[in-house]
Amino acid sequence: MNENEMLQKYISCLWEGLLAQKIKRVVLSPGSRSTPLALAAAQLAQEKLIELYVDVDERSAAFFALGLIKASAEPALIICTSGTAAANYFPAVCEAQLSHLPLLVLTTDRPPELQDIQAPQTIDQQKLYGNHVKHFWQLPLPSSSTKERQYLWQTVQRSVAVAKQEPAGPVQLNLPLRKPLVPQLPFKLPDNLQPLNFKAVSAQLDATQKQQLSRQLSGKRGLIIAGPQSKRDLISSQKILEWAQANNWPIIADPLSNLRSAANSNLISTADFLCRLPTINIAKYQPEVIIQTGSTLVSAAISNWLKQISVPTYFLDQHHSGVEATLQAKYYFPLSATDFLKDLTIQPAPLDWLQRWQQVEQLVTAQLDDYFLQQTKLSEIAAVYWLGKGLQPGNAFISNSMPIRDVENFWLQPQAKIFCNRGANGIDGINSTALGMAAEYSKQQNVLLTGDLAFFHDLTGLQMAKNYKLKLRVIINNNNGGGIFSFLPQSGKPGFNQVFGTPQNLDLQHLAAAYQADYHLADTPTNFQELISQPIRKLELIEIRSDRTANLLEHRQLNRQIQTVIQEELI
Repeated sequence: MNENEMLQKYISCLWEGLLAQKIKRVVLSPGSRSTPLALAAAQLAQEKLIELYVDVDERSAAFFALGLIKASAEPALIICTSGTAAANYFPAVCEAQLSHLPLLVLTTDRPPELQDIQAPQTIDQQKLYGNHVKHFWQLPLPSSSTKERQYLWQTVQRSVAVAKQEPAGPVQLNLPLRKPLVPQLPFKLPDNLQPLNFKAVSAQLDATQKQQLSRQLSGKRGLIIAGPQSKRDLISSQKILEWAQANNWPIIADPLSNLRSAANSNLISTADFLCRLPTINIAKYQPEVIIQTGSTLVSAAISNWLKQISVPTYFLDQHHSGVEATLQAKYYFPLSATDFLKDLTIQPAPLDWLQRWQQVEQLVTAQLDDYFLQQTKLSEIAAVYWLGKGLQPGNAFISNSMPIRDVENFWLQPQAKIFCNRGANGIDGINSTALGMAAEYSKQQNVLLTGDLAFFHDLTGLQMAKNYKLKLRVIINNNNGGGIFSFLPQSGKPGFNQVFGTPQNLDLQHLAAAYQADYHLADTPTNFQELISQPIRKLELIEIRSDRTANLLEHRQLNRQIQTVIQEELI
């Protein structure tokens, strides 16, 4: 067996393992060392066995893969060459870990004899991501050994299972390759793939535990806190809604819970405004018991309120992470809401308990509607409000920083599914993740809400929309800098604008032209609503120009107005 044939058999074996575990989504960044993997990927894409995306920027490629994972609830594979290429994956790896996303990172490497001698494009790639991946495998060099190919075949399949097993997360496989890097073509795969079977074991509550829970929860003024959920968690949503409605429990719904779109009178989307008031002033809204699902809430005000009230909290830790951000949970259950609430029968809470929360929801919603109906200028929060009202059924990706905070307060019943990178909460990779979502949901309407700095930070990610004709409407609140810093204590300090405001003076119209995107400037609510009502046919930018100081003042004024009304009418 010559070297080219040996390499063909080895790489075919690797792909056989991946395909056996149903890996379909692959994002490749070009390079020399990854040549045999790239050639195989191109062949498999031609044969319709995988969906292949090629992105020359590894950081963008990795975030694009996260968008595919978020939208599909299935793993994705990223492949790169040796050297610093792999280091550019690091931000997305961190996000995948904290968001419980099954990302397979396949880094190709130089062989052992080229390590530590200053060979080009060679760094130490072993355990490159440290404890930010669930597991690392150093794969053997290609050889003619049947045993080594068997090891490779099993290890690749195990890596997929480890990535998917809760808590889901990223894994790294590091593959050293010697020249020659061009194998004998074409690659040959067996007609019938033989997957290894990995069975997930789910925990269940027995009858005795259900009875004990029933006694503990019956008749109590209970509250459900529905935090951010991934797509694979959404199967529990209907059960949460039904159970809460049957038992008079309000549901404080984080925007990323994707519960707010439901027509259910128990849903509370406006709790952030209430929880900004002193805890002593809102004592009548304090529950006797809490059931909490999902990850860390967007709202700092609600999280702070939960830290201040001391009530028994049952945390449903579906991802087996053992992490609950408020540190108030007394009981941890490694269960989905569906498994926890199934056959859990309790005596309902008093009806007036639910009605207290419903009055808050009705009052704040009316205040917001009245306020924005009177505005003739399109401010940042007005754009967020009207986007939430005007979204067609589809998908919305929300940037971190100000956009997700404004969505918390001003998107009360959006019809779209909402996604956001809330693992590490960074602004890197926003455009790319949104485009990954748009690629997966290519037949639906897809929107990105972002700020000018987050948009600029991942500008090269837009090339994927151009290359793959992806349809995405990008709404950019352009306040010429980092608007969120105006809300923080450093605002107004000497040098603030230079080191925190960081104006970039972007010409978004010319940037749109560079990526063959349509461009629109929206300056009135009417104009904006007309633009977002149109079908999305390609990459499209809608710019809203705003002022950071005016945005700060409007937030403060509206918050004071709503809190005053709550205190006067409900407390």
